[in-house]
Amino acid sequence: MSSLATVPEYSIRLANTNRWEPSTGYNSLQATLTVTAGIADWRQTNFGTTTSTCNAADSAGDGVNNLLEYALGGNPTSSASAPAPTVGTSSSGGTFLTLTFLRARSDLTYVAQGSNDLVTWTDIANNTGTVSLVTPVTYTDSVNLTTVNPPRRFLRLRVTTQ
Repeated sequence: MSSLATVPEYSIRLANTNRWEPSTGYNSLQATLTVTAGIADWRQTNFGTTTSTCNAADSAGDGVNNLLEYALGGNPTSSASAPAPTVGTSSSGGTFLTLTFLRARSDLTYVAQGSNDLVTWTDIANNTGTVSLVTPVTYTDSVNLTTVNPPRRFLRLRVTTQ
């Protein structure tokens, strides 16, 4: 993945050493502060702005808007990196749809949604899986397609800022 797909992390370590005390030795205090840059910094790096107006745009022209590029670990300036959730099936004890995607960011909400008609969508899983730029999350739907007549089911991923 491109370096644009990663979010920088900054660490600052503070240390304070007091004077020597014969009974206790040196008194000291140490603290580490880690700051992970979020979507505003990502927008500034890629678009020169921190406003959310660029979220809906598709800067790479690849059919994936900038918010999804950020959410799925893509590069918003390259159509070659267009990330997309994939739908598959699992056949353990029936036939179930699966939704697989990279949950690349901790500052977003990822919601798996299901529908039987593409009109009414129901939230079925929130922030499932571990945040990672490498390991995808797979959500398995609970609707067994072998028991639904007609066997029709749809899954999608909804991503929102927190």
